[in-house]
Amino acid sequence: MLSVIASDKDENLLVVRARRPNDIRRVFGADVEEIHIPGRDYQVRAFLPRQQVADVIANRLLTTPYLNFKDSVDCRKDNDLHHAYVDIWHTLAAIQPIPPYSCAQRG
Repeated sequence: MLSVIASDKDENLLVVRARRPNDIRRVFGADVEEIHIPGRDYQVRAFLPRQQVADVIANRLLTTPYLNFKDSVDCRKDNDLHHAYVDIWHTLAAIQPIPPYSCAQRG
């Protein structure tokens, strides 16, 4: 999971943030410089040109192969990430007015 925000230093850059080392490189390439900042909410960051981020995200959207996001991560290869995605699914399902796979409206 990555978070992308504007840079407060350069309007032409975006800050791509991650919780784990190498997650940014897996998406944006092995040559991306990841900066590690202990004590921050997202401790791994990269400062990338807006166009590069847009191009990579657009390409990912155009080539998405999976039908189920949670299952796009093989739990045998990255059990922690798979379970995090399942937990996020449950958390966000809890705020949906009609629960997933239900016809009954909450509250």
